[in-house]
Amino acid sequence: LMDYIPSRKLIIPVDKGNVLKHGILDEKHADMIPDHIILTIPSDKAYITKPELFFMDMLSDYKWDRPISMLSAGGDINIGIKDYLMFDGFSYRFVPVKNKTTRISNDLTDAEDLYEKMTRTYSWDALKRTDWFVDYHNLYTFAGVQNQRKLFTDTARELVESGEKEKAIEILDMCQECVPEENFPLDITYMGFSNECMVIGMAEAYYAAGAPEKAEELLRKISDQLFISLDFFNQFGSFSSHELEKVCSSLEFAMQVAAE
Repeated sequence: LMDYIPSRKLIIPVDKGNVLKHGILDEKHADMIPDHIILTIPSDKAYITKPELFFMDMLSDYKWDRPISMLSAGGDINIGIKDYLMFDGFSYRFVPVKNKTTRISNDLTDAEDLYEKMTRTYSWDALKRTDWFVDYHNLYTFAGVQNQRKLFTDTARELVESGEKEKAIEILDMCQECVPEENFPLDITYMGFSNECMVIGMAEAYYAAGAPEKAEELLRKISDQLFISLDFFNQFGSFSSHELEKVCSSLEFAMQVAAE
């Protein structure tokens, strides 16, 4: 199909009025909105998938009259849209401003909007209950596919960047309440997720927000659990080398954060 595409650049006109009217971007970002954006298809891409073709067709007549949101920072859609995604809580919003948002880092964000979502829009009542059993599938979803701790930590980091350190600490405290370790352990190395990095990232955010005591308490908790895992996996030699390496990496990260 690529043989029929004369250019790997897709030019999308931008209706600035609609972008602001329909809340795709806040008024404070108005000066950043261009007349058009350019999506660049990677030079090594040899084919277009059906979802990508669908998205291109949708954008061909897009009037910026409704927000477009995506999970997992664009997922498998690789036609240049990942350069135009803004972290928006549980999803990523397609915006007409080029940035460097990825699944592990954010560029353009709206810290105040994220704070409002976390404290007033999203409901955490079911997640923070500890009177039911969280099975493998729920643990996989809430700690792996859509890491809840990452959501809180990313919001806290954005608040620190915008100078709202007290709000950042509030969000991190909420995380410990709403994602209780009784149901979602601090160390679940055996599942192969990035959960441990998220917990240590929370401690890092506590330090950045000016709450070193809370950071150190959290680091002590997860380090104790990681050492237990270290002893366990060390019993099985090469059979658990991957898990052992992951535990060691997490401990190294924790020590690095504590030393900074």
